[in-house]
Amino acid sequence: MAALYIRICFLFLFILMKKHAVALALLAAVCMPVTGDAGKKNDPVVISIAGEDVRLSEFQYLYNKNAEQQAEPVSLDEYVKMFVNYKLKVRAARDARVDTLASFVKDYNQFQKELVTPYLHDEAVTDSMTRVAYSHVVENVAISHIILPRNERALADSLHTRLKAGDDFAQLARKYSADRTCEKTGGYMGYISGGRLPVYAIEDAAFRMEPGQFSDVIPSRWGYHLIKVEAKRKAPGEVKARHILKLTNGLDAAAVAVKKTQIDSIYGLLKNGADFIEVASRETDDPSGKSNGGDLPWFGPGMMVPDFEKAAFSLSANELSEPVMSPFGYHIILCEGRRDVASFDELKDKLRDRVLSDDREEIIINRTLDKYMRQARSKIEWKSTGRVHGILEQCGGINDEARKRLTAAALTLFKIGHKVEKVTSADLASALEGVDIADPSAAAEVVDNHIKELVYAKAMDHFVATLPDRESQYANLLNEYRDGLLLCEISNSKVWDRANKDHDGLQKCFLAHRDEFVWDKPHYKGYIIAAKSDSLADAALSYLNTSDIDASELVSSLRKQFGTDVKIEKVIAGRGDNAVVDHLAFAGPEPNLSGRWTSYRAYAGQVLEQPSEAADIKGPVSQKYQQELEQAWLDELSSRYAVKVNGKVIDTLR
Repeated sequence: MAALYIRICFLFLFILMKKHAVALALLAAVCMPVTGDAGKKNDPVVISIAGEDVRLSEFQYLYNKNAEQQAEPVSLDEYVKMFVNYKLKVRAARDARVDTLASFVKDYNQFQKELVTPYLHDEAVTDSMTRVAYSHVVENVAISHIILPRNERALADSLHTRLKAGDDFAQLARKYSADRTCEKTGGYMGYISGGRLPVYAIEDAAFRMEPGQFSDVIPSRWGYHLIKVEAKRKAPGEVKARHILKLTNGLDAAAVAVKKTQIDSIYGLLKNGADFIEVASRETDDPSGKSNGGDLPWFGPGMMVPDFEKAAFSLSANELSEPVMSPFGYHIILCEGRRDVASFDELKDKLRDRVLSDDREEIIINRTLDKYMRQARSKIEWKSTGRVHGILEQCGGINDEARKRLTAAALTLFKIGHKVEKVTSADLASALEGVDIADPSAAAEVVDNHIKELVYAKAMDHFVATLPDRESQYANLLNEYRDGLLLCEISNSKVWDRANKDHDGLQKCFLAHRDEFVWDKPHYKGYIIAAKSDSLADAALSYLNTSDIDASELVSSLRKQFGTDVKIEKVIAGRGDNAVVDHLAFAGPEPNLSGRWTSYRAYAGQVLEQPSEAADIKGPVSQKYQQELEQAWLDELSSRYAVKVNGKVIDTLR
């Protein structure tokens, strides 16, 4: 029973951790900074298995957790036996190199990554950024935007210089921006609120600047950005609206004129009292609007095209707009409601989730790593970084020669920790493989970004490697998951999967313990034919009775002969368990059937008073066989590995 409980506990752990979201939400609430038990000198050995020690901190953690989960209390002595068996299996799994399997490595690494995450989210920094996010919700900024491809850094710098010299932003956007809508808009994007842009650096710059100011060049994974702040205002809240659309995009002038006539006619109907929902369902060119009466969800600034947004926010509740032109066509808007921006307390959870799921999470993590690097004796070698820039200058940017010279230079760019770990110029050369940039200034920026990424990656590795010594909660959960995963993998191969597939072993177990496998009522064992009509059921039964068909071919043979109008299933069911079986095998009343399958026939069946083979009562036999396999396995492990239990330390827990 104890061994079965350990198995159930770790199966539950394994399944639960596959569903990380719930587990980690709970973990985030308990991850408090503590002095790790794993780092205490006063942490005696409780159990040793083949010279591998288990410390009191780990044993006590699992013992207390087990006690909380038990429906009935387990004595300390009984738990020690359970624990030893559990550790024997884990040791066997490691010796069998289960921890090198690709499936194990993938699951373990994913869990470790998610388990580390709460420790990287400094609450003070997260709270500060959440409040900044709210300040971006209560204020709107109107911006214009230029985007250039990733290979156009020199052009981006040139445009920035021209803006400083007084060139017009809109004209530059029309001529140079990779966003072709700028030819019409001059890059104007209208008002935005927080969380509406895919690059947080753009949002951050926009809300920091004043009207009339333009940004420095902002790099992102999409390219290089320049923005100009046109205006600021207090956020107007949100609008709930419906609309009717007549599409004009891509039409010639004559077709656009027809759409204008149609929208004007619709506007006249609505002004004279026609029902907006009925008219929208009939007349709109918006496919979704036909099914929902033109309904739109609540929206705020930056969520609609500027012309539509401006018209919608000019309306009061229940007010109808005149026809409005947008890049899509003509709209008539019905404002159904207005609401102010919600309070910080109402939005903080949503804003916090947003902060931790976009570019800002990297900012928070990097600030945590900055703090950690200061504590972990880290150092950036600025002289070496300068020498890297010199190599780029000499080689004319990033190219094969530069990579070769960076590798040969063997420069230390960054180091961290008591046991020094480094980022070298050779690491940088590897990171730059396949990157070729002839412009020395652009090359220097790319190299600096790669060095930064390498430094944070090394700091992250060091943070994760030392975290078990600093946080006992993390160490215990990680060890528990690792061992539970190892236990599941090896138990599946040694016991569970084997018991399910070893038919000869199951039958031997059945025969050896036949008096334990009994039914309290007779069972029907055989096949049940189901059909759409009595005539089909009779035909199928006659076909099987007059044909020599192997059991493995019954399903395919009936499908070939009768299509999907007939099916057959193998059944073992006791009296009273199934109305159809009761009628066919035990002279029970005819069941009142409805649906697709209305006619049933028994085929090749018999009534058994007791099971005749393992397959007749597979569940209990499989469980018994698993117990035998597990006990034999434990006996083998006990003889293979020396076990020492420190009774004096165990007694301190009584």
